[in-house]
Amino acid sequence: MSNKHTIAIAAIAALLVLIIVLQNTEAVGTKLLFVTVTMPRAALLFGTMIVE
Repeated sequence: MSNKHTIAIAAIAALLVLIIVLQNTEAVGTKLLFVTVTMPRAALLFGTMIVE
């Protein structure tokens, strides 16, 4: 793959991540064992993606 293709793919991926973050800014409560954690939905999605 050429350098131009790599840059284009990275730019598209960054744009998709930005869209997902901007659409998921509301706070959600998540139960983790005995604790309820409140965080933005985008942070929860990112954390879930990292764990997998």
